[in-house]
Amino acid sequence: MQSWTDEKGATLEQSAARHQRLLRDLSPAVLDRLEALCCFAAQDLFEVVGAARSNPRLLEALRVLHEKDD
Repeated sequence: MQSWTDEKGATLEQSAARHQRLLRDLSPAVLDRLEALCCFAAQDLFEVVGAARSNPRLLEALRVLHEKDD
């Protein structure tokens, strides 16, 4: 988003709105894949910052919530 903002001379809010519109227009199959990729990226980030050990109940709740969506 930052690179588009810089390239277009737009505000960060305008860039965020543009990206929301782009996401809204994606097909359900693409959104499912994107959600999975985001989940894996979040897991990696949690591991890097040590969050995976900071609150196991929160992580379990997120896992259960994600499984309900499937």
